[in-house]
Amino acid sequence: MIHIKNHLNINKNIASVVVLLLFCCVIFWGCVKNDKLYSPEEGTIYMPQAYQDKGKLDTLFVDSSLTVYFGSAYGGFNSPVKEISTTFEVDTTLIAKYNTNNIYSGKTYFAFPEGSYTISSFTSTIEPGSTSSTPLILTINTSNLSFGKYYILPVKLTSASSGNIDTSLAITYFISDTLKH
Repeated sequence: MIHIKNHLNINKNIASVVVLLLFCCVIFWGCVKNDKLYSPEEGTIYMPQAYQDKGKLDTLFVDSSLTVYFGSAYGGFNSPVKEISTTFEVDTTLIAKYNTNNIYSGKTYFAFPEGSYTISSFTSTIEPGSTSSTPLILTINTSNLSFGKYYILPVKLTSASSGNIDTSLAITYFISDTLKH
């Protein structure tokens, strides 16, 4: 008799656990939503190179050249559904403000001289289904640079055919602190 009673209690416990599990599953699946992911930054256009010190150039060597790539990106979890054209410009008027904001470094930066750099294009495109633009090429030729001088080239994202430009990531300061033999 005791054996049958224990067997019934075990079955009751198993039944209770099964009912509890079913209840939890119904509640969980009822709360799960299959919405697409969305970010507050969705559709924001920015320059990845403007983040922190990504514009800092490697050591430059005399009579050589350095190639750097830059472009624009589409923020968020998704990608654009249509082509987005972006435009850039070199804005040397930003150098004075940069020097003022970074006076603690003890360095004064000067614009790269005319002829010491080339930029492949000032327009780029973010294609549908992609989150980054076709890369633009900045080539720096060191033959016009002086030793002991700090150089900077502010490149600014000026327009995008769609989306909003993130103004905090719209300017990349390409910086050279070192010129070596």
